[in-house]
Amino acid sequence: MAGGTPNALAARNASQTIPIVMVGATTPVEMGLVKTLARPGGNVTGVTVDVDPEQAAKLVELMVEIPGVSRIALLSSPSYPGGERYRSEIARAALVRQRSIRFIDVLRPEDFDHAFSAIRQMTPAEGLIVMADQLVQTRGVDIARLATGRKVATVFGGPGRPFVAAGGLMSQSADSDRYWRQAAIYVDRILKGASPPICGRAAHQVRAGHQPQDREGPQPDPPASALAARRPRDRVTGHLPVAERAW
Repeated sequence: MAGGTPNALAARNASQTIPIVMVGATTPVEMGLVKTLARPGGNVTGVTVDVDPEQAAKLVELMVEIPGVSRIALLSSPSYPGGERYRSEIARAALVRQRSIRFIDVLRPEDFDHAFSAIRQMTPAEGLIVMADQLVQTRGVDIARLATGRKVATVFGGPGRPFVAAGGLMSQSADSDRYWRQAAIYVDRILKGASPPICGRAAHQVRAGHQPQDREGPQPDPPASALAARRPRDRVTGHLPVAERAW
């Protein structure tokens, strides 16, 4: 099993014959991991996380519903597989909703000093969208805490449970519990002698947190779209269904 696109690529480069189950990988076709999702070919299969306009629009939609937020900053790693596509789709969605957007790029660990400096200059009128890829996740808690200290609302795109707990407003991500379970099913079937199956598609969820208590003015509620389907443990159902493909 290999979590994320870089790890899946490393595993595939190490072996062209051992079955590999990727988990939460983005753009697997474009990165050459599989031929198609329906017919992956080779020795790689798994559960993918799609990059599409609907996801980008959802992140921007969540942000523009927050009272007082008139501008958006996007913190991301464009070099991560799918990163440039996410960036362009989010910029397009912000333009459609008449919100200005600026970019805070993190290409390597030493870039976080610049990113943290940029966050320190933000005001509550500017919301922060964070694309939590594997590099950004290493400092996700620090980002959430720093933004909270600046009274800046943060929406994380990607695994966000610890970042919401650290003060982030909410996250929109693939349902990681479900896609790891699905990947385990793939592994079980492969160990029982089946050929690598077709790739599955991860479902998405929105996780709503709490507002920073020291945010100026009245404390706004989480956006209506996040509250509409609130369930236990603050899990809110997402907008993309899992593609439960036949074996």
